[in-house]
Amino acid sequence: MARAVNREAAERKSVGAKRSTGSSAAAARLRVASGGRGGDRGEAVSLRDRKKRKTWEAIASATVELVVERGFDAVRVEDVCGAAEVGRSTFFRYFDSKEAAFVAGIHQGRLDAVAEATRRRPDDEDALTALANGFLEVYADWREQRELMQLEAGIRAVSAQVKVRSLGQQVAWESLLARTIEPRLAAGPRRGLHARLLAATIVSAVRMANERWLEDGAKRSPAKGLTSALDAVRELVGGSVLASRPASRKSSTR
Repeated sequence: MARAVNREAAERKSVGAKRSTGSSAAAARLRVASGGRGGDRGEAVSLRDRKKRKTWEAIASATVELVVERGFDAVRVEDVCGAAEVGRSTFFRYFDSKEAAFVAGIHQGRLDAVAEATRRRPDDEDALTALANGFLEVYADWREQRELMQLEAGIRAVSAQVKVRSLGQQVAWESLLARTIEPRLAAGPRRGLHARLLAATIVSAVRMANERWLEDGAKRSPAKGLTSALDAVRELVGGSVLASRPASRKSSTR
């Protein structure tokens, strides 16, 4: 049985070496999405943690690449294990389903890239400006990411599990980006809460802008929609929206 599995993996590698130009392009897009950072989020991590992270990334990346090539329904956990060269027990140590691995693989590269781009912003930029510019920098390569984002949106529309997992990823985005921008916020007992609230608001704004962009066909850069959504967050945080009370409100309460 082990020989059969090894033979199948060897054949898969042989086929992979002869993929068409289209498949190679898809693989290139996947490499862009994964960010090529090996899981380094600017935090000190042990060798053991780095190895675990590499295994996690191998499984997630293999899942996405197989879905790109074969379609979501045609990919089994066993296929992912063969492509990532891990056993079933290892797969389920990191993910409880192929849906979880797929969504993690789609999102994680962009999340790491946005966090890293935000960290690189000048020190004199406030938290909102730095994170907004981080998003805009990463989405400047929108053509490289468009296919994967469209793929996820299409599968999310027909798979309840993928939809739930995608919404759950928003928590991961909020958590990492909150830690990324917290040092740029004013010190105080609620600085951590402020960071999480700001990150959650920005992530929600970006998600809504992305949804509109995909609905419109994703044929042009998403920068205009993203900028508009992020400007709306700045208006809300700055108080200009809350400060203005509609004139009709007073008369409507009489």
